[in-house]
Amino acid sequence: MADPAQIRKCYELCRAVLRNAAYYRGAASLSTSGKPKSQFAIVASNNFLDMTFLEWSKAFWARPGKHHWAKILPETTSFMERMLSALETDATEFESLAKSVAHYRDKELAHADVYEAIDIPELDAIIESTIILYESLRSECGHEPAPTAPTDLRATFQLEVDVGRLHFAALSKVAG
Repeated sequence: MADPAQIRKCYELCRAVLRNAAYYRGAASLSTSGKPKSQFAIVASNNFLDMTFLEWSKAFWARPGKHHWAKILPETTSFMERMLSALETDATEFESLAKSVAHYRDKELAHADVYEAIDIPELDAIIESTIILYESLRSECGHEPAPTAPTDLRATFQLEVDVGRLHFAALSKVAG
Protein backbone atom coordinates (compact mmCIF):
# COMPACT_ATOMS: atom_id res chain seq x y z
CA MET A 1 0.00 0.00 0.00
CA ALA A 2 1.24 3.45 -0.88
CA ASP A 3 2.00 6.05 1.74
CA PRO A 4 -1.20 7.94 2.73
CA ALA A 5 0.49 11.23 1.76
CA GLN A 6 1.08 9.88 -1.77
CA ILE A 7 -2.51 8.72 -1.98
CA ARG A 8 -3.74 12.16 -0.83
CA LYS A 9 -1.56 13.89 -3.43
CA CYS A 10 -2.91 11.64 -6.19
CA TYR A 11 -6.47 12.58 -5.18
CA GLU A 12 -5.44 16.23 -5.29
CA LEU A 13 -3.93 15.80 -8.75
CA CYS A 14 -7.16 14.23 -9.99
CA ARG A 15 -9.22 17.05 -8.51
CA ALA A 16 -6.94 19.63 -10.12
CA VAL A 17 -7.16 17.95 -13.53
CA LEU A 18 -10.95 17.79 -13.40
CA ARG A 19 -11.43 21.31 -12.06
CA ASN A 20 -9.08 22.87 -14.61
CA ALA A 21 -10.54 20.86 -17.50
CA ALA A 22 -14.07 21.86 -16.45
CA TYR A 23 -13.26 25.56 -16.29
CA TYR A 24 -11.50 25.39 -19.65
CA ARG A 25 -14.52 23.57 -21.11
CA GLY A 26 -16.81 26.21 -19.64
CA ALA A 27 -14.89 28.95 -21.44
CA ALA A 28 -14.61 26.95 -24.65
CA SER A 29 -18.34 26.17 -24.68
CA LEU A 30 -19.32 29.80 -25.18
CA SER A 31 -20.28 30.86 -28.68
CA THR A 32 -17.66 32.90 -30.50
CA SER A 33 -19.65 36.09 -29.97
CA GLY A 34 -20.02 35.28 -26.26
CA LYS A 35 -16.37 34.52 -25.59
CA PRO A 36 -14.55 37.14 -23.56
CA LYS A 37 -11.93 38.96 -25.59
CA SER A 38 -9.90 40.46 -22.78
CA GLN A 39 -6.33 39.28 -22.37
CA PHE A 40 -7.16 38.25 -18.82
CA ALA A 41 -9.91 35.87 -19.96
CA ILE A 42 -7.86 34.44 -22.82
CA VAL A 43 -4.85 33.81 -20.59
CA ALA A 44 -7.02 32.37 -17.81
CA SER A 45 -8.72 29.96 -20.19
CA ASN A 46 -5.41 28.84 -21.69
CA ASN A 47 -3.90 28.43 -18.23
CA PHE A 48 -6.76 26.13 -17.22
CA LEU A 49 -5.93 23.94 -20.21
CA ASP A 50 -2.20 24.02 -19.49
CA MET A 51 -2.72 23.03 -15.85
CA THR A 52 -5.00 20.18 -16.92
CA PHE A 53 -2.18 18.60 -18.92
CA LEU A 54 0.54 19.43 -16.43
CA GLU A 55 -1.29 17.82 -13.50
CA TRP A 56 -2.49 14.84 -15.56
CA SER A 57 1.07 14.05 -16.61
CA LYS A 58 2.13 13.75 -12.97
CA ALA A 59 -0.36 10.95 -12.38
CA PHE A 60 -0.25 9.25 -15.78
CA TRP A 61 3.04 9.94 -17.55
CA ALA A 62 5.83 10.54 -15.03
CA ARG A 63 6.45 6.89 -14.07
CA PRO A 64 9.49 7.66 -11.92
CA GLY A 65 7.40 10.26 -10.09
CA LYS A 66 6.03 9.27 -6.72
CA HIS A 67 2.45 10.20 -7.67
CA HIS A 68 2.13 8.00 -10.75
CA TRP A 69 -0.95 5.81 -10.46
CA ALA A 70 1.09 2.58 -10.78
CA LYS A 71 2.94 3.44 -7.57
CA ILE A 72 -0.28 4.02 -5.67
CA LEU A 73 -2.96 1.59 -6.81
CA PRO A 74 -2.51 -1.96 -5.58
CA GLU A 75 -4.36 -3.46 -8.58
CA THR A 76 -2.47 -1.94 -11.52
CA THR A 77 -3.48 -4.54 -14.11
CA SER A 78 -7.19 -4.30 -13.36
CA PHE A 79 -7.01 -0.49 -13.32
CA MET A 80 -5.37 -0.39 -16.73
CA GLU A 81 -7.91 -2.85 -18.15
CA ARG A 82 -10.84 -0.83 -16.72
CA MET A 83 -9.44 2.43 -18.00
CA LEU A 84 -8.67 1.16 -21.50
CA SER A 85 -12.12 -0.40 -21.73
CA ALA A 86 -13.84 2.82 -20.62
CA LEU A 87 -11.78 4.84 -23.09
CA GLU A 88 -12.47 2.27 -25.81
CA THR A 89 -8.80 2.18 -26.65
CA ASP A 90 -5.78 -0.07 -26.28
CA ALA A 91 -2.47 0.31 -24.46
CA THR A 92 -0.68 1.58 -27.58
CA GLU A 93 -3.23 4.33 -28.20
CA PHE A 94 -3.21 5.31 -24.54
CA GLU A 95 0.58 5.51 -24.62
CA SER A 96 0.25 7.76 -27.67
CA LEU A 97 -2.15 10.01 -25.75
CA ALA A 98 0.25 10.17 -22.80
CA LYS A 99 3.12 11.02 -25.15
CA SER A 100 1.07 13.81 -26.74
CA VAL A 101 0.39 15.26 -23.28
CA ALA A 102 4.09 15.00 -22.41
CA HIS A 103 5.00 16.67 -25.70
CA TYR A 104 2.55 19.51 -25.03
CA ARG A 105 3.90 19.87 -21.49
CA ASP A 106 7.55 19.75 -22.52
CA LYS A 107 7.43 21.79 -25.73
CA GLU A 108 4.57 24.23 -25.15
CA LEU A 109 4.66 24.78 -21.40
CA ALA A 110 8.22 24.19 -20.31
CA HIS A 111 10.14 25.50 -23.29
CA ALA A 112 7.64 27.54 -25.32
CA ASP A 113 9.03 26.13 -28.56
CA VAL A 114 7.82 27.85 -31.70
CA TYR A 115 5.36 25.92 -33.85
CA GLU A 116 2.97 26.88 -36.61
CA ALA A 117 0.32 25.08 -34.58
CA ILE A 118 0.48 23.06 -31.41
CA ASP A 119 -1.40 19.79 -31.18
CA ILE A 120 -3.72 19.85 -28.20
CA PRO A 121 -4.19 16.37 -26.73
CA GLU A 122 -7.63 14.74 -26.60
CA LEU A 123 -9.36 16.27 -23.60
CA ASP A 124 -12.22 13.74 -23.27
CA ALA A 125 -9.76 10.89 -22.68
CA ILE A 126 -7.87 13.00 -20.13
CA ILE A 127 -11.08 13.68 -18.22
CA GLU A 128 -12.36 10.10 -18.34
CA SER A 129 -9.03 8.52 -17.35
CA THR A 130 -8.85 10.91 -14.40
CA ILE A 131 -12.36 10.05 -13.23
CA ILE A 132 -11.52 6.36 -13.43
CA LEU A 133 -8.33 6.92 -11.44
CA TYR A 134 -10.25 8.84 -8.76
CA GLU A 135 -12.87 6.10 -8.52
CA SER A 136 -10.11 3.49 -8.28
CA LEU A 137 -8.39 5.44 -5.53
CA ARG A 138 -11.66 5.44 -3.60
CA SER A 139 -12.31 1.73 -4.02
CA GLU A 140 -8.75 0.42 -3.65
CA CYS A 141 -7.02 2.88 -1.31
CA GLY A 142 -9.60 4.83 0.66
CA HIS A 143 -8.00 7.76 2.53
CA GLU A 144 -10.01 10.30 0.49
CA PRO A 145 -9.10 13.70 1.92
CA ALA A 146 -11.78 16.10 3.07
CA PRO A 147 -13.77 17.54 1.59
CA THR A 148 -14.71 14.33 -0.19
CA ALA A 149 -15.89 14.64 -3.75
CA PRO A 150 -19.48 13.80 -4.64
CA THR A 151 -20.11 10.20 -5.67
CA ASP A 152 -21.07 11.09 -9.25
CA LEU A 153 -17.89 12.69 -10.56
CA ARG A 154 -19.25 13.09 -14.09
CA ALA A 155 -22.25 15.11 -12.89
CA THR A 156 -19.98 17.15 -10.64
CA PHE A 157 -17.65 17.77 -13.58
CA GLN A 158 -20.59 19.08 -15.63
CA LEU A 159 -21.59 21.40 -12.79
CA GLU A 160 -18.04 22.78 -12.76
CA VAL A 161 -18.22 23.28 -16.54
CA ASP A 162 -21.37 25.31 -15.92
CA VAL A 163 -19.55 27.37 -13.26
CA GLY A 164 -16.72 28.06 -15.70
CA ARG A 165 -19.18 29.03 -18.44
CA LEU A 166 -21.00 31.38 -16.07
CA HIS A 167 -17.81 33.14 -14.99
CA PHE A 168 -16.36 33.43 -18.49
CA ALA A 169 -19.71 34.70 -19.79
CA ALA A 170 -19.59 37.38 -17.11
CA LEU A 171 -16.09 38.31 -18.30
CA SER A 172 -17.40 38.77 -21.83
CA LYS A 173 -19.49 41.65 -20.54
CA VAL A 174 -16.36 43.40 -19.26
CA ALA A 175 -14.56 45.61 -21.74
CA GLY A 176 -11.28 44.07 -22.93
